[in-house]
Amino acid sequence: MTEGALRQPERCDAAGKPPRGGCLRAAAGAVFLVLLAPWAALVRTVRASRRGRGCHVRWQLAGASGHGASRREAGAIAGDESWRLDLEIDAPLADEARVRTDLIDTLVRVAETLRRPDDVYNLVVRQRWDGEPRLIAVGPSLQRLAHRLERAFSHRDAERCTHLWLTLPVSRRLGQLVDPEGFDPEAGHALDRLIADTKPRWAAATSFGHTDVGVLYRVILAATGDPDRLTPLFARLQRTLEGSP
Repeated sequence: MTEGALRQPERCDAAGKPPRGGCLRAAAGAVFLVLLAPWAALVRTVRASRRGRGCHVRWQLAGASGHGASRREAGAIAGDESWRLDLEIDAPLADEARVRTDLIDTLVRVAETLRRPDDVYNLVVRQRWDGEPRLIAVGPSLQRLAHRLERAFSHRDAERCTHLWLTLPVSRRLGQLVDPEGFDPEAGHALDRLIADTKPRWAAATSFGHTDVGVLYRVILAATGDPDRLTPLFARLQRTLEGSP
């Protein structure tokens, strides 16, 4: 028997019409929604005015010599001295497509700058309906990397899911290094654990999510060598998005 079958039928008045109380309640609810709509719009407007119309870009370098973080905090990669760059972008919804394109272009330029002849790009991600993370061999192509980044930063099923990117030599297979049953990309310090398990040449964690008035992007990049090769790319990205000269 269904739930509906258990409900008592509405009683009618002498004229065979349903009682007026239900109609009054429905009318009151409709009036409440009408009154609430302008208030919700006002809240969105206030939030939009507080965040401003432009993009806000923040990035910080840590772990390299003279950049204020210990090697342990930065995370060691392949046994070398490593550093970490933390990037956050808060963009208005109207600029979402432009910001996404500029961010992907910067990350591909990072991969190109760090590129070695036998690099293979890999991805670890667990989407909301997945029971365990997916281990994806993106391949050696920068074009395929850009395509995967586009999906990671645009598809609704990827929103608020952490994507972990690893660059490994072609001789090392991701499936031989990571057990998907025992690893959660959304867990705390997941990037650090993945780096410890795989010793990649460089690695990154990316995510994005929408708010009422904008979209937030987060990138954590971990690499070795001289960070001065890459910091100009992020400085230029900041100038481009914020409209600075």
